[in-house]
Order: sequence, then structure tokens, then C-alpha cells
Amino acid sequence: MEKMDKTVFFLSGLPRSGSTLLASLISQNPDFTVTPTSPLLDLLCFVDEAFLKLDKTYTYDKKTITSNIYKALVPAYYEHIKNKYVLDKHRGHPRNVIPHKMFVTDNPKIICTLRPIAEIITSYITLIENNKQDNNFVDNRLRELGQKINTSNRAEVLWKEYISDPYMSLTHGLKHHRENIHLVDYDKLVNNPDEELAKIYEFLNVEKYKKHQYKNIKNTAAEDKDFAWGLDNLHKIRPALEKKSVNPKDVLGAFLTSQYSEFDIKCKS
Repeated sequence: MEKMDKTVFFLSGLPRSGSTLLASLISQNPDFTVTPTSPLLDLLCFVDEAFLKLDKTYTYDKKTITSNIYKALVPAYYEHIKNKYVLDKHRGHPRNVIPHKMFVTDNPKIICTLRPIAEIITSYITLIENNKQDNNFVDNRLRELGQKINTSNRAEVLWKEYISDPYMSLTHGLKHHRENIHLVDYDKLVNNPDEELAKIYEFLNVEKYKKHQYKNIKNTAAEDKDFAWGLDNLHKIRPALEKKSVNPKDVLGAFLTSQYSEFDIKCKS
């Protein structure tokens, strides 16, 4: 069986909460490869679905063989990577701690970015309005549902269909596997990057990299297939650390801001 010759960590969290920025900062460390959203977790799930189909026809030592396949898949997936550490990004990692423990590492370490929900929704809507792209994924979904394109309906679709799933993944992980998750607040990352990165290295039990720079930041974790969302700049980051967020109350109004703020996750790490 192929042996893992590198350490795989995990990156997750809420959308529009700084994961691309954080990935680009950690990528400055030459010991790390940080991925854009990775299909590795999906591949593991597809293998599981394939075995369910095989069960209907074949007789085999399922427990042993499936374990062998899962344990071999991860090293094979990252065989071409020469760096000591890989940070694999996927929103579903927090809800998959148990499979990670079984097939990847005894002690999965998942870094999760977070941000107030109203700010996340506002960020999406502001991007839609600034881009003026009629074919964006939010408005297309509203057309499919036969609903009017307005702020309230955009916010509802964003929450129900695009934010709630990673939110539930994160809250599941925090409830059942808190020791495996390190939270990174978006505001703290932007305002105190040295302190937040130091906490991350401590959590990963990796020597701190001392040459991080916060100007002329290169986006090394951009998503090449953002065009599928019909919304440009979804994963664009600024070359210098700064926050230029719109106040949610100015976009959503006080009622919706208060409504979605009830779902906020507090960062205690």
C-alpha cells in the first residue's frame, strides 16, 4: 500500500470569509501547497457510491478492500506534490472528521474561516450589483423559482442554497469534533495577520514561517472555473491586506441584517 510521504491538513469554513486570502498567505511558505477547492473529498464519496453498486453483484472482503482503496487514494492524489505539507480546501471537511480519521490521519487538523452571515450575504449581493452580470447564479436561480429579483429574495436563496450547507458542515464539526478545528475570523486575519498565522502554525504543530508579507499578495488559490457561476471576481483578493466591506444594514436593511445575524458563529480560538 502506498505510504503518505507528506502531511495533509484541511482548509474549510464559510464562503466569502477569507479562505482564498488565507490560502494565498500560507502559500507564501515554501513548505506548503495550498489548493483551490479540491475534488479529493468528492472522489472519496464517489468511491463509496461505487462500492454500494458493487455490493449488488460481487462477493468480496468489503471492509478490508474499501479501507485499502481509501488509504491509497489520498497519497496517490498528492503524489506529484513535493512539499512537506498540503492544505486541501473543501467546505465539507468539518462534517467528515470521522472518515478522515479512518483513512487519512489519526488527528485531522481543519482550519475554518468564518465571518458574520449578514456580511457574507452582503458581499455576494454587492459583487452582483457591481458586476452587473445578469447571468449570475443567484439571479438565474430566482428565475428558475419564478421569484422576483430583489435583495430579500437574493439573500434567501444565498442562505438556503449556498451558505447553509457549509454552515451546517462547520457547526457539525464544532459540535462533535471541536478539537480538530481551528477558527479564523475574517476581521482578525485582516487586522492582525501575524497573530492569526502564528495561531494557525501552533494548531498545525508546524514551525512558524517568518517571511509572510502583506503587500503585493499573489492569489495562488484562485478558482479557474468561476465563470460557471456567472459572477466575475468571486475569488479575487486585494494585493494588500485591507477590509473594504459594505455595512450589511446599507444593503439588507436592519431587519434582514438582524435576522441573519442570529446564525453567526462566535470565534473563540
